[in-house]
Amino acid sequence: MSGLHPLASEMSEPMSGQVVDESDHRAAVASTVSIEPCDPLQGNRIRPFTLGVEEEFVLVDPATGLPSLTNTTVAADASDVELQLELSRCQIETCTPVCDSIPAVRRELRRSRLAATRAAARSGSRPLAVGVPIWGPPSGSMTDTPRYQQMSKRFGHLAEQVICGCHVHVCVPDRDLAVQVSITCARGCPRSWR
Repeated sequence: MSGLHPLASEMSEPMSGQVVDESDHRAAVASTVSIEPCDPLQGNRIRPFTLGVEEEFVLVDPATGLPSLTNTTVAADASDVELQLELSRCQIETCTPVCDSIPAVRRELRRSRLAATRAAARSGSRPLAVGVPIWGPPSGSMTDTPRYQQMSKRFGHLAEQVICGCHVHVCVPDRDLAVQVSITCARGCPRSWR
């Protein structure tokens, strides 16, 4: 696989639990990620690709599945990682540090998920990775920060929606490569998203 960026060879390895035809997967990665070396400093030890992940979770009562308005308690109780407060008091966010490899991101995701789960359990809740909760939180459950209160005033009830996401941030050395990466990622999305 010479000519591939170091992350491309790591990306060619399926994540745990994935079912893929390895030959098709490697061919797809080789054809879409194969680029000329892009290290502008030729030989430095800084990799031009870095990535980080933010994951948002709904906190729920383990017995009922109802949203649990405990984000400030959970965030304060997380000693291993810094958990961010989200718009609703039933949401938290984990953030990996900037990583330079896929294995590093995996380790950090495991670490932050475990810390969030432990902190939530101590407050009597559970983090749930879901786009929207099955049941919405009660009205007025917005996290009490100036930013979120301003959003509430501006957008009213629209700001009370609970929507979670997973954001993968990838740093690439230039715009042309960013376009290549975006096109490659779009190929894996359903047609209705393009």
